[in-house]
Amino acid sequence: MNTQTTSKFSCGLWLAASAVALQAGCEIDTGSGVATIHGPLPADVVATQVAQVTGNVLAPMQRNQADAPKQWTSSHAMVGKGGYLYIADRDRNALVVMRQAPLQVVQTLPVAGSPERATVGPDGTVYVAPRQGDAILAFGPSGVPEAPLLDSPKAIAVGLEPRGFALNPEASRLYAILGGKKQLVAVELATGKQHISTLEATPTAIAVGGQHLIVALDNGSVRRFVSNSESLEPSKVAGPLVTSGSSMVSACPDGNRKARRTLGAAWEPAGDQLLAARVVAAPGTLEDITAANVPSKSKTGSSSGGYGGAAKAKCNDGPRRPIEPSVLAVRPGSVAPAREIAGTPFRPSPGAPALAARFDQPADVAIHPSRLLAAVPATGTDNVLLIHTPPSLQGGAAVEAGVLKSGHAPAAVAFSDDGRFAYTLDTHQVAVSRFDLGPWLKGAAPGSLTEAPPVELAAVDQVAYGADTLPEAARLGRRTFTFAGNANLSKDGVFACATCHADGGEDKLVWMVAEGPRQTPSLAGRLDGTAPFNWKGSEGDLQHNMVKTVHRMGGAGLTQAELASLEQFLLVGLPKGPPNPHRLPSGELTQAQARGKDIFNRADVACGSCHLGGVGVDGNSHDVGTAATGDKIAASFAGSSSFSEVKMSAGRFDTPSLRDLWHTAPYFHDGSAATLEAVLARPGMGNASKLSSAERADLIEYLKSL
Repeated sequence: MNTQTTSKFSCGLWLAASAVALQAGCEIDTGSGVATIHGPLPADVVATQVAQVTGNVLAPMQRNQADAPKQWTSSHAMVGKGGYLYIADRDRNALVVMRQAPLQVVQTLPVAGSPERATVGPDGTVYVAPRQGDAILAFGPSGVPEAPLLDSPKAIAVGLEPRGFALNPEASRLYAILGGKKQLVAVELATGKQHISTLEATPTAIAVGGQHLIVALDNGSVRRFVSNSESLEPSKVAGPLVTSGSSMVSACPDGNRKARRTLGAAWEPAGDQLLAARVVAAPGTLEDITAANVPSKSKTGSSSGGYGGAAKAKCNDGPRRPIEPSVLAVRPGSVAPAREIAGTPFRPSPGAPALAARFDQPADVAIHPSRLLAAVPATGTDNVLLIHTPPSLQGGAAVEAGVLKSGHAPAAVAFSDDGRFAYTLDTHQVAVSRFDLGPWLKGAAPGSLTEAPPVELAAVDQVAYGADTLPEAARLGRRTFTFAGNANLSKDGVFACATCHADGGEDKLVWMVAEGPRQTPSLAGRLDGTAPFNWKGSEGDLQHNMVKTVHRMGGAGLTQAELASLEQFLLVGLPKGPPNPHRLPSGELTQAQARGKDIFNRADVACGSCHLGGVGVDGNSHDVGTAATGDKIAASFAGSSSFSEVKMSAGRFDTPSLRDLWHTAPYFHDGSAATLEAVLARPGMGNASKLSSAERADLIEYLKSL
């Protein structure tokens, strides 16, 4: 870089690109005007002066490119670099480029297939992953400020449904995780050579740090790999890591709490560890079924029969909710390689709820350029939690640093290169909000932020990046489905529909409620034409069923407008489900699937007599031998319970749709069958248990194609 800069050159850009002395001068926006820093000056002196006038906390050590966060080692819904923001816009099938200052859209590139993740390589190439596609698209830099990307991307074949991806630090390899196929794919970018590793569960997030790869799975565990310089095949490290118990709200250990919803991750170089945003849930035990049916000491004198009864009891550090936000830290090669970040929860006053309890549906993690902070956007509460890094304060001081009050449903956070500005992707407003961190960070030294109480920052502006494509009738429903702060939906902002049904899916948990054990069902694409609703089939009308669900959530009750719009959102507004890897692109059945279809429709097997046409339902309830202890406990309260479905036979359950059966394990109302093989082995499932092993294999192939 030419260090003989003019006085109009940006100090921030110079600091990001140079480590030598400033010879002439540069200009810096102070927030209230433009200041000039005159040379010649050493780089560390320039950095100090910039920090004093802007709040830029980058020290010379932190500007060392070898130590700085390499954001291409993870992927996100929005990333920032070089004065631009890059947005993977799933709902409008586009890659949107926004200039950071002033905040405005400069380029919108069409990307088919629901792009969900993006990152920026060290050379300015922007990589995008369309989840409904089978390749990562690479948009090269154009060199034109008004349109910084070339409009013809290079396709890097990886396989169906890339849920996330990351480049290695050298940006010579790309690692993609495939949801439906449960695979980790390594690609040598120079040659296109691939290696595929099979995973034991569906991968949900990935990040790379040095030679280490960390992959989060939907069963709550994480898998570690080490990349090999001589081979594309990464080496697995020991077994999967599983942690549960503590959260950022409560450090109280609980063996019944389960980690879920790990949707975003990033490598945090200051602590040499991966940080992953997720939740820990307490779905309850058999004792909670009894507790849910016994009248409480509330003014109403009755129980709501709600979720996670044990989670509502007081622990030694205060009341807890059924689902709490959590940040997982994974260190490669450590004696204790994975733990939940859980310092002493910050409380504004003694006895007050923990600050972290104000956050629901954590969606991602972003690392501040200073490496002093990490940001966790909370889609369900319209805010972003800032935490100190490296988060080595477990059992000590609070890790909470601050709160960004974003727009609706933030899904990602990005920072300006100099660290002064933060940007949130407010998905339900189709907008980006900008936050000025300068007044807060001004003059801050590493470590000094941990001594101050958390701050709350409001956005300085918000700019739209597109138009809302959701029908007007479903927009209030989208808000109702997602926002946890609606007292009509849940008591005390406990959670929202999307807390368990992320993107209309399921959390793969079995909740102990008044009616008995109930697995969270998938909703996307599985409601239309499948009445009656709930596991007992007690409600023929979707809105009536939602009323009962809201009661269980402790809500005061939705308005008629909220109910009507929520119904519309559930039917037409949920995101498209993941692409089925078991279906041929032509739509035709394989030979095994065709044989399985014939078996499915055979009268002696009797699958088709209840599951009409494969994906349809007969509208009846049946006893297939799945009643367990929890169901019998619930049925024993039939005379006093306000829930009509427990008055029915404990063993009779509604015929569910088999649509998208391939990715909704475990099966049955209580999640007691982990695989389709286990389902067909049940004697009550028609006569499937009497089929030969070859016939069952063909039948399963057909079921996976539905």
